[in-house]
Amino acid sequence: MNILLVELCGNRPEFNEPLGLGCLSSALTRDKRLVITDMSFHWNLEHGPYPPSDKIREAHIIGVSIQIRAFPNFRELYEHIRKINSKALIVVGNVVPTFGYEQILQEFPEVVCVRSEGELAICELAFIHQSRQIAPNALHQVAGIAFQNGDSAQVNPIKLSNLKEYSHPDRPFLSFIREKGGIARIEGSRGCHWGRCEFCSVAERFGFSNWRQFEVAHIVEELRILSSNGIRSPYFTDEDFFGRNYERAISLAHAIIAAKKLGEIHADMNFFISSLAADIKDDRGYEAVRHLRAAGLREVFVGIESGVKDQLKRFQKKATADTNTLALERLSAIGLQVDIGYIMFDPFTKFEDLSIHIDYLRKLTLDGCHSRVIKGLRIQPGLPPVNEDA
Repeated sequence: MNILLVELCGNRPEFNEPLGLGCLSSALTRDKRLVITDMSFHWNLEHGPYPPSDKIREAHIIGVSIQIRAFPNFRELYEHIRKINSKALIVVGNVVPTFGYEQILQEFPEVVCVRSEGELAICELAFIHQSRQIAPNALHQVAGIAFQNGDSAQVNPIKLSNLKEYSHPDRPFLSFIREKGGIARIEGSRGCHWGRCEFCSVAERFGFSNWRQFEVAHIVEELRILSSNGIRSPYFTDEDFFGRNYERAISLAHAIIAAKKLGEIHADMNFFISSLAADIKDDRGYEAVRHLRAAGLREVFVGIESGVKDQLKRFQKKATADTNTLALERLSAIGLQVDIGYIMFDPFTKFEDLSIHIDYLRKLTLDGCHSRVIKGLRIQPGLPPVNEDA
């Protein structure tokens, strides 16, 4: 069986490692049920809009990761694929298919949409295809997919993976990332222990209040792999780095320091994490941050989102404006760079809220942060703010 995995990003060139494809290929190649003759990769940022024609022609399964703003590119790719190969099973995943599967299936009823994480689903789909059983009845038992079944979309329940069973992801784009000075990525966990923020996609992808960790030894080995490939500043993809497990974070910091002393990880390696403001406010969390700082932590992203009380309540954030203020002050006090997420406007923003926003931003001198505080609101189908009447 030949498998082609494609990463599609929009027209904004951001050289962020498509780690998801590496996770899928690692899961596929480790599945002992599968006989895979060829595993190929294509990223439109590196290779152009279309994979090589021979790879398309020979593929039995073509998996396409559709990033935000990349759906127009998928339309073009789909038409191109079908001109060359009319029989390959096309499986789509990432944020767009997770939330927009109904629209995708209306336009492309032949494809299978993977919701949430994709390792379990892609392996089951590959096994079914290898067994020549691709039919609606065969797809009913595949967790986490949506597909066209007659006149309606069949949506199967999501099943989350056991991360302790995972191997290390393949990294087919790492040399390109290094060459371009892009961002290499690493996973320390998946999900969020809070998982209730009204605007966030995490609950839909991983379930409410569902946080799963990779083992410390696994993370350190990933850092060793990245270090040996010349990467010096990886980004943790974790939505919630701590998961309220501060002792684990401290253990990880100690393990990184030990590996650096042994020369297994380059001494100059630093890293980026995302944290809830409440974790930085918590003295145990702040202590963990200090340990991570000693291990190489360089920058922390905090989704403070707003300085307006009613808006924070509407967003169901696990923080107040005072919590956000304290978190940013604590991070700056120990010399960490800070990046923020901020949602100034939503459908229910009042005109008087704007002056509160401006005063809050000026108070915290957030104009020095990398993230813009005014930008487009990216609304995903199926989220509560979309379903409510403004």
